[in-house]
This record gives sequence, C-alpha cells and structure tokens, in this order.
Amino acid sequence: IRRRINGRIWCTVLGFGLGGAGEPYNVRYLVVAGGGSGGSSQGGGGGGGGFRTICSKSHEVVSGKTYAITVGAGGPAMPSDVCSSKPTSQFNGNNSIFDTITSAGGGAGGFGTPTQGCLKAQDGGSGGGVGRYHNPSPAGGSQPADVLDGGAGNTPPTSPSQGNSGGTNPHSAFNNQTGGGGGGAGAAGQNANSPPGAGGNGAPGSGSNIQACLPGMSGGGAGGGDAQQSNPKGNPGGDGGGAAGQRAVGTAGGANQGGGGGAGGGGNAAGAGGSGKVIIRRVTACSPGASGGTTQTVGDDTIHVFNSPGTFTA
Repeated sequence: IRRRINGRIWCTVLGFGLGGAGEPYNVRYLVVAGGGSGGSSQGGGGGGGGFRTICSKSHEVVSGKTYAITVGAGGPAMPSDVCSSKPTSQFNGNNSIFDTITSAGGGAGGFGTPTQGCLKAQDGGSGGGVGRYHNPSPAGGSQPADVLDGGAGNTPPTSPSQGNSGGTNPHSAFNNQTGGGGGGAGAAGQNANSPPGAGGNGAPGSGSNIQACLPGMSGGGAGGGDAQQSNPKGNPGGDGGGAAGQRAVGTAGGANQGGGGGAGGGGNAAGAGGSGKVIIRRVTACSPGASGGTTQTVGDDTIHVFNSPGTFTA
C-alpha cells in the first residue's frame, strides 16, 4: 500500500500486487541542460547548462504514466567568422526537461573581435562570459553598456537558482584584451583579466549524490587570453567546462556534464558546449514495472539515467 505522510508518498509492501497503474508516488531527479558554446577569437567562456535537482524523493509521478525526457544538446562550436553566419544566441545550449522541470541551456560566450556588437554574451541557465572587445578599447569606448557584461544566469528564474552569471568587464583601462569566464552552477564566471595573457577562469559547477561517482556538472568554460602576449594561458574551465585555447581552438564542454565550451584563443574557433543529462531515482517497490533509460539498482532504489532523449514510464 501507499501512505501519504506530511505530503510525501511512502510505499509499504504488504504481500503482492503493489504498483497498480494510476497510483501516485514520489521520485528524486537531477536535470542538467546543455552548456553554451564558448566565444571565438578571444571571446568569453560558455555558460554551464541549468542545474536543477532535489535532495529527497518529493516530486510526484503517476504509476504507468509515460513522461517524455528531453536531454539538451550543447551549443554548437562558434566559428571564428561567426558574425557572417549566425547571431550568438544560436550557440546557446539547449534545455533539458523532465515533467514540469525545465533546466535552461547555458548562454554562449561573447565573440571577441572588435566592431561585432551583435555578438554579446548570452543569458541562460548560467550566462556566458564577456568577449575580449566587448570590453572598452580604449577604456570608455563607445560600446553599449549591455555588451560589457557577462550573460545573466538563472534565466528564466527558478528557485533554487539553476545557475550564475558569466564573468564581466571590470571597466579597467587595461582590461580590454581578454574574455570573461562562463558562469556555472556553483558560482559566477571569473571577470576578464588585465594583460598579460589570461582570460577569466570558468566557474565551478555543482555535484549531486543522486548516483554514486557522478562528476561535477554545469561548470563554465574559460575566457580567451590575449594573443599579443608572449604566453597567453589556455585557462581551465569549471566542472565539465572547456579550457580556453592557447592561441588555439577552445576545448568542448564535457559530454553529459552540461559544461560550457572554452573560448577560442587568438583568432580561433571556440569549443562547443557539453550535452546535458537527466537522472530519476525511485523506490523500486513503488512501481516495479517502471522503465526508461539505463537502469541501476542501489539498495531499495532504482536509478534511471538518460544521456539522450527518451521516455520514462513511471
């Protein structure tokens, strides 16, 4: 039988026949969206995909009902000639969805080449980092104020927050040669640095114990360094976030970690965002016929892992 205690469904096994269709029970979930692409040509790091989870089995599903699972793809890698092809928003990560829970894709990092004002850092689950020449060059330059900021995180807003903003420009006279780090689930991206060399680090992501040995997820990609310096660093990304290229193509975000892509160093292309993931954990006895994804039994629970779109039958 099932008992509702303080708003939660608890399963109690009394003989056979438990798990009839149409009966509600509660599950735990982790929903991670795809990360945004980094910005090319010394751009900003890509923002990590939105990260939403609960720490107990408190989300109600109905036994026998089928739920579509969307696992968001990462944003495609931003090429070095991006302004001739697509607006920056098309390099954002894609949403992941389970039932009523949507995690927003990470925002793409800003493009780093001057005079390309259409390519500012994008909002998302976590925001992309500001691009190199979206910093004033020289300080007090003519760029609109909104392109001097990293993309906003937790967009659209959720409670608890699904992510943080990308690194921005501190408006220093010498901060016009590097990109900001992408935001992550754990913190905002590091601001663009003064020369020599290094862009902002990608922000840390977040972890979950919904399944053993999960890596950190939804970290930001690193911002691009200054190609004119003698040793521009390929700075690291956050959890699952891609490293920035050292006068090279940025590193992609981690697959099924929702990491933001690393920015391209010099005039190079950026790394793509990493794809997302959905995990559902339930008490096995609540619905013995439940199915979907790759399954694992741990004690009294069954864990359903989706690394690509699918269906969960509760």
